Amino acid sequence: MRTTSSRLLRVALVLALTIVPALARADADEQRAVQLFEKGRKLARDGRCAEAIAPLQESLRYAEGVGTLLNLGNCYETLGKSASAHRAFLRAQEVAHRNDDKRREEARDRARAVEKDVSTLLVHVPVSIKASAELHVDGEPWPRDRWDVPWPIDAGVHEIELIAPKQPKQIESITVKPRGARAEWSAKLPDAGPATTTTAPPASLAPSPRAPGEDDVGSTQRTLGLVAGGVGVGSAIAGTIFGVISLSAHSSLVGRCPTYPRCNVADKSALDDMNANAQTSGTIATVGIIAGLALVAAGAVLYFTAPARALR
Repeated sequence: MRTTSSRLLRVALVLALTIVPALARADADEQRAVQLFEKGRKLARDGRCAEAIAPLQESLRYAEGVGTLLNLGNCYETLGKSASAHRAFLRAQEVAHRNDDKRREEARDRARAVEKDVSTLLVHVPVSIKASAELHVDGEPWPRDRWDVPWPIDAGVHEIELIAPKQPKQIESITVKPRGARAEWSAKLPDAGPATTTTAPPASLAPSPRAPGEDDVGSTQRTLGLVAGGVGVGSAIAGTIFGVISLSAHSSLVGRCPTYPRCNVADKSALDDMNANAQTSGTIATVGIIAGLALVAAGAVLYFTAPARALR
């Protein structure tokens, strides 16, 4: 009994010290997301979209909200960054669809409205160096699935860098015009003549089909998860207490009669009562700890599988 109770106690304490703090951290992240969203939205409403973008983007690191994405898209569109606005609206549509949020139609309409103004960049890389070349645009990697494809990009000046073995590094600036214009850039090979390239069909700007969205149980499911986790921890603690009581009673019993139940003492009935109390407490301890751990696990599942809270 001592070994089993000790092991269960250790498991209960480990889970209590890991799962419950994780739930608390997740809730704190969501609160931080709301604070950053409110800050960004206020800046946007004050006409300070350039300043609003940073807190809105930071908010998305903590929780992906439809409202945050819509406000971010609004600011990008205001600043003439049509490609970034289009991406934000498409993502808002996806999140709203997943959470069964009625704003998915608004996000879809906004994405369609700005799509015509999205400019693209078409980068040609010679076949002879494609396998080993690395391409960067504005210091960020430009993946191979974007090569030889008109890819959405914000209007403005962009720096293109191409690195390939046994080839000089190429760094050039290119200006992408607004309102749906296309800019093209081709890598140059010394003394190799015109580059041979294969142009793929234009990349679709429309969102890909999505599976039906799940019901938005949102904060209700998170609340149930926290309640279940709290009750579970309480049950595990109560079970631990009864385990200590059981061990104490058993220790007293052994101290008075090491060979129990073979005892030749006058108050054997008192020893029987002590043994019964130890067994009862041990049973309660085992049930309490096991039930507590199950509730903590169920609470964690409820909390972490809840749809993201919609930020308005």
